Amino acid sequence: MGGVLGTVCFAPLLIGPHLWMISHNIHHAHTQHPLHDPDTWGTIDRAPVDSIMGFLRHFINSRSPVFPFLLTAGVTGHTVALLFVMRRRMSARQRLVTLTEFSILLVCWFSLGFWLGWINFLFFYLIPLLIANLIINSFVVTNHYLNPLCEACDPLAASLTVTTSRWIERLLLNFNYHAEHHLLPGMSPKYAPEIARILRELWPDRYQQMPHWRALLAVWRTPRVYLDHFHLIDFRRGDVYGTLGHGLDTTRKNLGSGGKRP
Repeated sequence: MGGVLGTVCFAPLLIGPHLWMISHNIHHAHTQHPLHDPDTWGTIDRAPVDSIMGFLRHFINSRSPVFPFLLTAGVTGHTVALLFVMRRRMSARQRLVTLTEFSILLVCWFSLGFWLGWINFLFFYLIPLLIANLIINSFVVTNHYLNPLCEACDPLAASLTVTTSRWIERLLLNFNYHAEHHLLPGMSPKYAPEIARILRELWPDRYQQMPHWRALLAVWRTPRVYLDHFHLIDFRRGDVYGTLGHGLDTTRKNLGSGGKRP
């Protein structure tokens, strides 16, 4: 039943269930690993696994004008890229299944365009798709983009939980509790707030949590490419920024930088 529900919910984003399970499981097993996590932007001397992210990272500097594009098209664009990127990690059967799922979804949605007319299709599907991407990505970009890279998967070091209005949290099924999701991925999200309370009590110096708006602002103000495991670097100016737990102070109005690349 969960697989059917997931298929229906992911269908507008052109995400097939098998591709999601494969890529998401790899992401969980190698969270923030500089070489194996398909959701990282890579280091300055090594491009990320995702070819689209490898291209866009040259433009994702601090206060980048590409940031709105990242929010409105990121999920769908990343999914298309994963079809090609993940093929090296799939069996022949998995490649066939994921490509078939994507093709069916693409044909179904574009057939709807021919049926409704392209102007109606714009308002019925394309604009809502951009809005859905915007909502989802406003949280996705805060999940890991401010955290350090790590060789061994440490959910507390590699993930960030953001807080927002309680009614929004309920509406989004506690999607904002990301460190909790990485720590207990099979847990029902309804328990996430209680797990967050326990984590704050047990590891107050390691657990990373901040308001959603502040995390979004910090992501916009910092570049996405890593100089090393603990620092981000602006391709354009060579400015170096710390990461969460390693010198990035998101409470400051101006994050500034940790200096130039040595």
